[in-house]
Amino acid sequence: MSKEYQHILARAMSLPQNEFFALVQALLEKVQDKIGQETGISPMPLEDQELFAELDRRVEEIRTGKVKPIP
Repeated sequence: MSKEYQHILARAMSLPQNEFFALVQALLEKVQDKIGQETGISPMPLEDQELFAELDRRVEEIRTGKVKPIP
């Protein structure tokens, strides 16, 4: 990956949890929009509570070393 990508990823991972989740949500919305434009199918959005519960679980897996992020 490019140095810019690595820099952005490192900065994103160092954000406070609420800002990190807001960033992830914004990125997911962008991906969903892109998928919808390319396929004509709108993916079913997760409810906020479901989304944040899943994000909490994944962040904890990274913090504990159970999962290693792929650059």
